Amino acid sequence: MSWRKMNTRGSTLGAFLRARREDCRPEDVGIACASGRRVAGLRRDEVAQRAGMSVDYYMRLEQGRAGTPSPQIIDALGRALRLTGVGIDYMYRLTGVGTRSVPTDVDRGRLDGVLGHWGSTPAYVADSNLDIVAANRSMAAVSHGAIDVGANAALLAFTPETRAQLDDWEYMARETAGALRYLGDDRSPRYQEVVRQLSADPDFVRIWARHEVRVLMDRAVTAEAPGIGTLTLRIQNFFLPDLSGYTVTIYGAEPGSRTAHVLDALAASAGVTST
Repeated sequence: MSWRKMNTRGSTLGAFLRARREDCRPEDVGIACASGRRVAGLRRDEVAQRAGMSVDYYMRLEQGRAGTPSPQIIDALGRALRLTGVGIDYMYRLTGVGTRSVPTDVDRGRLDGVLGHWGSTPAYVADSNLDIVAANRSMAAVSHGAIDVGANAALLAFTPETRAQLDDWEYMARETAGALRYLGDDRSPRYQEVVRQLSADPDFVRIWARHEVRVLMDRAVTAEAPGIGTLTLRIQNFFLPDLSGYTVTIYGAEPGSRTAHVLDALAASAGVTST
């Protein structure tokens, strides 16, 4: 790896560490806050002490000047900053200690076959850049064509329509941005293009600056659908173990609920029969 690439990845790691340090409250790690404390998060010396390293070395990590840290250092930082497994895995990949092999050419028929397991249930598959690479007819019908092959889930999350429809848009936007950062490869031209397009949105810039990494979680969403009314959806996400970086997302509803009847009606309008 060239010095320039090492420096770039080191700078990304440094920004991530700085954001997590500033986000970690002293009382959460057993540090008493004295009156007049100037920082809300942890100080660099506090992180260094908790991780068992020198302050100088930790400062060089934040500044992107420390080279590649060892697995032991990464694990120690994860404990010191109370990171989840997702955050620690992200640091491993940033430093090249751990890698994710993302397939670049996946057979479309194979992806459509994956969706076949859900029949009339709205479902789609997204790659590591959150580009939608497969979607069934039910999903296209439910989303009025918005969620379909060729769209990008991250870009859709920051549209005015999505903002207006979701009651918890901020949470969903942070989760989506965090998933893009975690799943994507920041050296990929497509990843860079998605981030560039999103960066025209001030809300995305604000959220992206938090340097959060997340996985897409199952959740209940209340959405206001134009011409239909309020829907309560159960969104579930599944990773495909043999297609690293790919995620299946399905929309469901409580059996017998109004939302379930609406989903069935929309599927039927698309020529899909319930299974």
